[in-house]
Amino acid sequence: TRDTTPGLSAVIQTGLAATSDASAIMGPGVIGLVHAGMGPESFDAVVATALNAHLADHGSRATLAAVQDAMDTFTYTVTHDLKGPLQGVVGLAGLLSELEGHRLTAEGRDFLGRIESSGEYLATLLDVLLRYSRMGRHGLKRARVDLEAAARTAFAKAQTSLDRPSAQLVLGDSLPVLLADPGLVDALLEALTDNAMRFCRTAAPRVTVRWESAGAHSGTLVVEDDGLGLPEFALQDVFRMFYRHHDQGFDTAGAGLAVVKKVAELHGGRAWVVSREGEGSAFHVHLRVDEVS
Repeated sequence: TRDTTPGLSAVIQTGLAATSDASAIMGPGVIGLVHAGMGPESFDAVVATALNAHLADHGSRATLAAVQDAMDTFTYTVTHDLKGPLQGVVGLAGLLSELEGHRLTAEGRDFLGRIESSGEYLATLLDVLLRYSRMGRHGLKRARVDLEAAARTAFAKAQTSLDRPSAQLVLGDSLPVLLADPGLVDALLEALTDNAMRFCRTAAPRVTVRWESAGAHSGTLVVEDDGLGLPEFALQDVFRMFYRHHDQGFDTAGAGLAVVKKVAELHGGRAWVVSREGEGSAFHVHLRVDEVS
């Protein structure tokens, strides 16, 4: 059967005493073995494993894409619908403070101020979620992207918004022109340069941007910094939405690196980070994009 259907995931029923013998005889492609004396729970587990493997090999990408699209639509709808009531709460709290603040005790005014500040912070998070859910909703719009120009623009924005006039940008040799989604690449670079300059150890952070080509149709963007770095346990979590390892004293919603991960996946790639706490980080973003020059 595997000769005619090479990708088939197989469960084999065997009368052999040792399942290892059956695996050796059947060769690659055997996912599970059903043998005499196997209980219902074990049988179900073997079949479930085979089905999951089959789904992983056949059509899982389409399924995952559909699930992701549904989740993005749900996120967009929920966050959009929450904004109206939240604005009402914040607005009424401000009006109450203005009109009746003099009647309240100091503690009451403090509570009212907390309601306003918490509501404003939640509004910021909702805006972040809305922007995140919109990314790639209508497919990639590929066009020429000058990686060097995009990196310089992103660096200048972060330098201005974070007030880092002494920050340094180092560009790798011959950053290419890519055929990619310009808006998404801009968002990617802005998130990475902002992260590099925000979580820095000095007033003159150094940001390095380079491109490692893997042929004409893919490559890896690397953004290195000399900042605070990350411990090993945070290297995966850092790409989660709203995850903040360096929280104290930093004004951020914690969404930038989730954007990096999503942009990479929309371009058929992935993102990862190499880092040690106190020694800076190197963020790698592999993209399936054509190099125009």
